[in-house]
Amino acid sequence: MTKEQPLPGLLPKMPITTFEGWRQHVARTQAARPLVPSNNEWRRMSNEEKNRSKRERLVWIAELSPIPTVETDKFMAEVIETASTNYRAAPGARPGFVLEGLATLGKSTTFQEVGRKYEIELRRTFDLGLSEDAGLNIFLPVAYVTLPGLVTIKTFNHELIRFYGVPISKNANEQESTDAVVTAANGCATTLILVDDIHFLKLRNRSAQAVNDHLKSLASRISATFGYAGVALDESGLFLEGRSEESRTKSQTTHRFSRYTLFPFELESEEYRDFLLKFEAQLCLINQASHSILKLGKYIHSRTRGFKGAIAQLLKLGARKAIREGKECLSIEILDEIRLDDASESTRTPKTRRG
Repeated sequence: MTKEQPLPGLLPKMPITTFEGWRQHVARTQAARPLVPSNNEWRRMSNEEKNRSKRERLVWIAELSPIPTVETDKFMAEVIETASTNYRAAPGARPGFVLEGLATLGKSTTFQEVGRKYEIELRRTFDLGLSEDAGLNIFLPVAYVTLPGLVTIKTFNHELIRFYGVPISKNANEQESTDAVVTAANGCATTLILVDDIHFLKLRNRSAQAVNDHLKSLASRISATFGYAGVALDESGLFLEGRSEESRTKSQTTHRFSRYTLFPFELESEEYRDFLLKFEAQLCLINQASHSILKLGKYIHSRTRGFKGAIAQLLKLGARKAIREGKECLSIEILDEIRLDDASESTRTPKTRRG
Protein backbone atom coordinates (compact mmCIF):
# COMPACT_ATOMS: atom_id res chain seq x y z
CA MET A 1 0.00 0.00 0.00
CA THR A 2 1.53 3.30 -1.08
CA LYS A 3 1.52 6.28 1.21
CA GLU A 4 -0.92 8.92 0.05
CA GLN A 5 0.39 12.40 -0.67
CA PRO A 6 -1.11 15.21 1.43
CA LEU A 7 -3.82 17.25 -0.24
CA PRO A 8 -2.60 20.49 -1.90
CA GLY A 9 -2.73 23.33 0.60
CA LEU A 10 -3.17 20.98 3.58
CA LEU A 11 0.30 21.50 5.01
CA PRO A 12 1.34 25.01 6.12
CA LYS A 13 3.87 26.88 4.02
CA MET A 14 7.47 27.08 5.22
CA PRO A 15 8.50 30.38 6.86
CA ILE A 16 9.58 32.91 4.24
CA THR A 17 12.71 33.50 6.36
CA THR A 18 14.04 30.09 5.24
CA PHE A 19 15.30 29.31 1.76
CA GLU A 20 12.58 26.65 1.33
CA GLY A 21 9.92 29.17 2.28
CA TRP A 22 11.46 31.82 0.04
CA ARG A 23 11.43 29.43 -2.90
CA GLN A 24 7.76 28.69 -2.24
CA HIS A 25 7.13 32.45 -2.24
CA VAL A 26 8.97 32.96 -5.53
CA ALA A 27 7.29 29.98 -7.21
CA ARG A 28 3.81 30.67 -5.89
CA THR A 29 0.95 30.72 -8.38
CA GLN A 30 -2.63 31.53 -7.52
CA ALA A 31 -5.22 28.96 -8.47
CA ALA A 32 -7.19 29.60 -11.64
CA ARG A 33 -9.80 32.30 -11.15
CA PRO A 34 -13.11 30.57 -10.40
CA LEU A 35 -16.09 31.10 -12.67
CA VAL A 36 -18.67 33.50 -11.28
CA PRO A 37 -22.15 32.25 -12.22
CA SER A 38 -24.89 34.65 -13.19
CA ASN A 39 -28.03 34.83 -11.07
CA ASN A 40 -29.88 32.63 -13.56
CA GLU A 41 -27.07 30.08 -13.60
CA TRP A 42 -26.94 30.11 -9.78
CA ARG A 43 -30.65 29.33 -9.51
CA ARG A 44 -30.27 26.32 -11.81
CA MET A 45 -27.28 24.88 -9.94
CA SER A 46 -27.61 21.93 -7.57
CA ASN A 47 -26.67 22.32 -3.90
CA GLU A 48 -23.46 20.40 -4.57
CA GLU A 49 -22.54 22.76 -7.41
CA LYS A 50 -23.34 25.80 -5.30
CA ASN A 51 -21.18 24.54 -2.42
CA ARG A 52 -18.29 23.83 -4.82
CA SER A 53 -18.57 27.35 -6.26
CA LYS A 54 -18.56 28.84 -2.77
CA ARG A 55 -15.48 26.83 -1.74
CA GLU A 56 -13.57 27.82 -4.87
CA ARG A 57 -14.34 31.50 -4.43
CA LEU A 58 -13.59 31.50 -0.71
CA VAL A 59 -10.15 30.00 -1.39
CA TRP A 60 -9.54 32.44 -4.23
CA ILE A 61 -10.27 35.44 -1.98
CA ALA A 62 -8.09 34.10 0.85
CA GLU A 63 -5.14 33.64 -1.54
CA LEU A 64 -5.49 36.90 -3.46
CA SER A 65 -2.17 38.19 -4.76
CA PRO A 66 -1.16 41.69 -3.65
CA ILE A 67 -3.06 44.41 -5.52
CA PRO A 68 -0.51 46.75 -7.14
CA THR A 69 -0.66 50.53 -6.91
CA VAL A 70 1.13 53.28 -8.82
CA GLU A 71 3.27 53.83 -5.72
CA THR A 72 4.35 50.20 -5.29
CA ASP A 73 4.84 49.66 -9.04
CA LYS A 74 7.22 52.64 -9.17
CA PHE A 75 9.12 51.42 -6.10
CA MET A 76 9.56 47.94 -7.55
CA ALA A 77 10.68 49.17 -10.96
CA GLU A 78 13.30 51.50 -9.49
CA VAL A 79 14.62 48.98 -6.96
CA ILE A 80 14.89 46.18 -9.52
CA GLU A 81 16.74 48.56 -11.85
CA THR A 82 19.14 49.49 -9.04
CA ALA A 83 19.76 45.86 -8.06
CA SER A 84 20.19 44.82 -11.70
CA THR A 85 22.72 47.60 -12.26
CA ASN A 86 24.57 46.62 -9.08
CA TYR A 87 24.67 43.00 -10.25
CA ARG A 88 27.74 43.60 -12.44
CA ALA A 89 29.25 46.41 -10.39
CA ALA A 90 32.86 46.36 -9.22
CA PRO A 91 33.64 44.81 -5.81
CA GLY A 92 32.64 46.87 -2.79
CA ALA A 93 29.49 48.21 -1.15
CA ARG A 94 26.66 48.99 -3.55
CA PRO A 95 23.86 51.56 -3.43
CA GLY A 96 20.93 50.18 -1.43
CA PHE A 97 17.37 51.16 -0.58
CA VAL A 98 15.08 51.62 2.41
CA LEU A 99 11.29 51.22 2.46
CA GLU A 100 9.50 52.81 5.39
CA GLY A 101 5.94 53.43 6.47
CA LEU A 102 3.47 52.78 9.26
CA ALA A 103 2.03 49.34 9.97
CA THR A 104 -0.65 47.91 7.62
CA LEU A 105 0.46 49.99 4.64
CA GLY A 106 1.61 46.87 2.80
CA LYS A 107 5.28 47.52 3.53
CA SER A 108 6.46 43.95 4.17
CA THR A 109 4.26 42.60 1.37
CA THR A 110 5.76 45.10 -1.07
CA PHE A 111 9.26 44.39 0.25
CA GLN A 112 8.84 40.65 -0.24
CA GLU A 113 7.25 41.14 -3.65
CA VAL A 114 10.15 43.21 -4.98
CA GLY A 115 12.52 40.39 -4.00
CA ARG A 116 10.29 37.86 -5.72
CA LYS A 117 10.12 39.88 -8.94
CA TYR A 118 13.87 40.51 -8.93
CA GLU A 119 14.60 36.80 -8.58
CA ILE A 120 12.14 35.85 -11.32
CA GLU A 121 13.67 38.45 -13.65
CA LEU A 122 17.19 37.25 -12.88
CA ARG A 123 16.27 33.62 -13.49
CA ARG A 124 14.72 34.59 -16.82
CA THR A 125 17.91 36.42 -17.76
CA PHE A 126 19.91 33.22 -17.29
CA ASP A 127 17.14 30.95 -18.63
CA LEU A 128 16.67 29.19 -15.28
CA GLY A 129 13.50 27.73 -13.85
CA LEU A 130 12.22 28.67 -10.41
CA SER A 131 14.10 25.84 -8.70
CA GLU A 132 17.15 25.34 -10.94
CA ASP A 133 20.56 25.87 -9.39
CA ALA A 134 22.78 26.74 -12.38
CA GLY A 135 25.37 24.11 -11.44
CA LEU A 136 25.77 25.64 -7.98
CA ASN A 137 25.16 23.78 -4.76
CA ILE A 138 22.04 25.95 -4.51
CA PHE A 139 21.18 29.18 -6.31
CA LEU A 140 19.61 31.80 -4.02
CA PRO A 141 19.68 35.23 -5.67
CA VAL A 142 17.66 36.73 -2.80
CA ALA A 143 17.94 36.31 0.98
CA TYR A 144 15.14 37.58 3.21
CA VAL A 145 15.37 37.93 7.00
CA THR A 146 13.59 39.85 9.75
CA LEU A 147 15.44 41.40 12.67
CA PRO A 148 14.72 40.04 16.16
CA GLY A 149 13.68 42.46 18.89
CA LEU A 150 17.04 42.35 20.66
CA VAL A 151 19.55 42.29 17.85
CA THR A 152 23.29 41.70 18.14
CA ILE A 153 25.85 40.84 15.51
CA LYS A 154 25.60 37.19 16.49
CA THR A 155 21.78 37.05 16.44
CA PHE A 156 21.70 38.81 13.07
CA ASN A 157 24.24 36.36 11.66
CA HIS A 158 22.16 33.45 12.90
CA GLU A 159 19.05 34.82 11.16
CA LEU A 160 20.92 34.67 7.84
CA ILE A 161 22.51 31.32 8.69
CA ARG A 162 19.04 29.92 9.42
CA PHE A 163 17.80 31.27 6.08
CA TYR A 164 20.55 29.44 4.21
CA GLY A 165 20.19 26.30 6.33
CA VAL A 166 23.90 26.25 7.09
CA PRO A 167 24.90 23.89 9.91
CA ILE A 168 26.92 25.74 12.53
CA SER A 169 27.79 25.11 16.12
CA LYS A 170 25.80 26.97 18.77
CA ASN A 171 29.16 27.79 20.31
CA ALA A 172 30.46 29.48 17.15
CA ASN A 173 31.90 32.88 17.92
CA GLU A 174 31.06 36.13 16.16
CA GLN A 175 33.82 35.84 13.59
CA GLU A 176 32.96 32.23 12.75
CA SER A 177 29.29 33.05 12.26
CA THR A 178 30.20 36.05 10.10
CA ASP A 179 32.45 33.91 7.92
CA ALA A 180 29.62 31.38 7.57
CA VAL A 181 27.26 34.12 6.36
CA VAL A 182 29.74 35.48 3.81
CA THR A 183 30.59 32.02 2.51
CA ALA A 184 26.92 31.05 2.15
CA ALA A 185 25.87 34.30 0.46
CA ASN A 186 28.72 34.30 -2.04
CA GLY A 187 28.49 30.53 -2.60
CA CYS A 188 24.77 30.76 -3.39
CA ALA A 189 25.29 33.79 -5.68
CA THR A 190 23.04 35.99 -3.52
CA THR A 191 22.83 39.47 -5.03
CA LEU A 192 19.93 40.96 -3.04
CA ILE A 193 19.68 40.80 0.76
CA LEU A 194 16.41 42.05 2.28
CA VAL A 195 16.33 42.93 5.99
CA ASP A 196 12.83 43.56 7.35
CA ASP A 197 11.92 45.18 10.70
CA ILE A 198 15.08 47.29 10.59
CA HIS A 199 13.43 49.61 13.15
CA PHE A 200 14.48 47.15 15.85
CA LEU A 201 17.99 48.51 15.26
CA LYS A 202 17.95 51.43 17.70
CA LEU A 203 21.08 53.25 16.61
CA ARG A 204 21.35 55.36 19.71
CA ASN A 205 22.86 52.48 21.66
CA ARG A 206 26.29 50.95 21.15
CA SER A 207 25.11 47.42 20.48
CA ALA A 208 22.92 48.56 17.57
CA GLN A 209 25.72 50.76 16.22
CA ALA A 210 27.94 47.68 16.19
CA VAL A 211 25.30 45.78 14.17
CA ASN A 212 25.01 48.72 11.77
CA ASP A 213 28.79 48.69 11.25
CA HIS A 214 28.56 44.93 10.78
CA LEU A 215 25.97 45.38 8.01
CA LYS A 216 28.26 47.83 6.25
CA SER A 217 31.10 45.34 6.54
CA LEU A 218 28.94 42.56 5.06
CA ALA A 219 27.99 44.87 2.19
CA SER A 220 31.69 45.17 1.35
CA ARG A 221 32.31 41.40 1.55
CA ILE A 222 29.16 40.16 -0.19
CA SER A 223 28.44 41.16 -3.78
CA ALA A 224 24.85 42.05 -3.04
CA THR A 225 22.45 44.99 -2.88
CA PHE A 226 21.09 45.52 0.64
CA GLY A 227 17.50 46.63 1.23
CA TYR A 228 15.88 47.55 4.55
CA ALA A 229 12.24 47.97 5.58
CA GLY A 230 10.86 49.35 8.82
CA VAL A 231 8.69 51.77 10.78
CA ALA A 232 9.59 55.28 12.04
CA LEU A 233 13.19 55.07 10.88
CA ASP A 234 13.98 58.66 11.82
CA GLU A 235 13.20 57.70 15.42
CA SER A 236 15.41 54.61 15.21
CA GLY A 237 18.31 56.77 14.02
CA LEU A 238 18.97 54.66 10.92
CA PHE A 239 19.71 57.57 8.62
CA LEU A 240 21.83 59.36 11.21
CA GLU A 241 23.57 56.18 12.38
CA GLY A 242 23.25 57.37 15.97
CA ARG A 243 24.74 60.79 15.24
CA SER A 244 23.17 64.17 15.78
CA GLU A 245 21.17 65.86 13.03
CA GLU A 246 24.12 68.20 12.46
CA SER A 247 26.28 65.19 11.54
CA ARG A 248 23.89 63.83 8.90
CA THR A 249 26.48 64.45 6.16
CA LYS A 250 28.75 61.86 7.81
CA SER A 251 26.15 59.09 7.60
CA GLN A 252 26.93 56.44 5.01
CA THR A 253 23.30 55.29 5.07
CA THR A 254 22.05 58.72 4.05
CA HIS A 255 24.48 58.87 1.14
CA ARG A 256 24.26 55.25 0.01
CA PHE A 257 20.60 54.29 0.44
CA SER A 258 17.61 55.56 -1.53
CA ARG A 259 14.60 56.21 0.69
CA TYR A 260 11.02 55.26 -0.19
CA THR A 261 7.98 55.95 2.01
CA LEU A 262 4.50 54.44 1.79
CA PHE A 263 1.52 56.58 2.77
CA PRO A 264 -2.20 55.89 3.40
CA PHE A 265 -4.60 56.57 0.54
CA GLU A 266 -6.28 59.96 0.52
CA LEU A 267 -10.05 59.70 0.26
CA GLU A 268 -10.45 61.71 -2.94
CA SER A 269 -7.33 60.40 -4.68
CA GLU A 270 -7.35 58.58 -8.00
CA GLU A 271 -5.02 55.98 -6.47
CA TYR A 272 -7.61 55.08 -3.82
CA ARG A 273 -10.41 54.81 -6.39
CA ASP A 274 -8.22 52.66 -8.65
CA PHE A 275 -7.26 50.36 -5.75
CA LEU A 276 -10.90 49.79 -4.79
CA LEU A 277 -11.87 48.98 -8.39
CA LYS A 278 -8.98 46.53 -8.81
CA PHE A 279 -9.94 44.84 -5.56
CA GLU A 280 -13.60 44.67 -6.49
CA ALA A 281 -12.72 42.94 -9.76
CA GLN A 282 -11.02 40.14 -7.82
CA LEU A 283 -13.77 39.39 -5.28
CA CYS A 284 -15.86 37.10 -7.53
CA LEU A 285 -19.21 38.06 -5.96
CA ILE A 286 -22.33 37.16 -7.96
CA ASN A 287 -24.37 40.26 -7.08
CA GLN A 288 -21.54 42.81 -6.94
CA ALA A 289 -22.24 45.27 -9.75
CA SER A 290 -19.14 46.72 -11.41
CA HIS A 291 -17.95 49.97 -9.79
CA SER A 292 -20.55 49.72 -7.01
CA ILE A 293 -17.72 49.54 -4.48
CA LEU A 294 -17.12 53.25 -5.08
CA LYS A 295 -20.41 53.96 -3.27
CA LEU A 296 -18.77 52.41 -0.19
CA GLY A 297 -15.52 54.33 -0.65
CA LYS A 298 -16.13 56.92 2.06
CA TYR A 299 -17.26 54.27 4.56
CA ILE A 300 -14.26 52.01 3.78
CA HIS A 301 -11.86 54.92 4.18
CA SER A 302 -13.41 55.93 7.50
CA ARG A 303 -13.01 52.35 8.78
CA THR A 304 -9.42 51.90 7.60
CA ARG A 305 -8.01 55.46 7.55
CA GLY A 306 -6.82 54.65 4.03
CA PHE A 307 -4.32 52.02 5.18
CA LYS A 308 -3.82 49.46 2.42
CA GLY A 309 -3.52 46.40 4.64
CA ALA A 310 -6.64 47.31 6.63
CA ILE A 311 -8.59 47.89 3.40
CA ALA A 312 -7.53 44.49 2.08
CA GLN A 313 -8.51 42.79 5.35
CA LEU A 314 -11.92 44.51 5.45
CA LEU A 315 -12.78 43.68 1.83
CA LYS A 316 -11.55 40.08 1.92
CA LEU A 317 -13.39 39.26 5.15
CA GLY A 318 -16.44 41.14 3.95
CA ALA A 319 -16.51 39.26 0.64
CA ARG A 320 -16.14 35.89 2.36
CA LYS A 321 -18.98 36.80 4.75
CA ALA A 322 -21.15 37.85 1.78
CA ILE A 323 -20.54 34.47 0.11
CA ARG A 324 -21.21 32.44 3.25
CA GLU A 325 -24.44 34.29 4.00
CA GLY A 326 -25.67 34.18 0.42
CA LYS A 327 -25.70 37.98 -0.01
CA GLU A 328 -23.02 37.88 -2.73
CA CYS A 329 -22.27 41.61 -2.59
CA LEU A 330 -20.60 44.07 -0.24
CA SER A 331 -22.66 46.42 1.89
CA ILE A 332 -22.19 48.63 4.92
CA GLU A 333 -24.28 46.13 6.93
CA ILE A 334 -21.87 43.30 6.11
CA LEU A 335 -18.69 45.34 6.54
CA ASP A 336 -19.94 46.73 9.86
CA GLU A 337 -19.72 43.21 11.29
CA ILE A 338 -16.00 42.90 10.48
CA ARG A 339 -13.59 43.68 13.30
CA LEU A 340 -10.26 45.20 12.22
CA ASP A 341 -7.04 46.05 14.05
CA ASP A 342 -7.28 48.09 17.24
CA ALA A 343 -6.01 51.29 15.59
CA SER A 344 -8.76 51.11 12.97
CA GLU A 345 -11.46 50.15 15.48
CA SER A 346 -10.56 53.05 17.76
CA THR A 347 -11.56 55.52 15.04
CA ARG A 348 -15.06 54.12 14.58
CA THR A 349 -18.01 56.27 15.60
CA PRO A 350 -20.02 55.11 18.65
CA LYS A 351 -22.96 54.38 16.33
CA THR A 352 -21.06 51.75 14.34
CA ARG A 353 -18.58 50.51 16.93
CA ARG A 354 -19.06 46.89 17.87
CA GLY A 355 -18.96 45.75 21.49
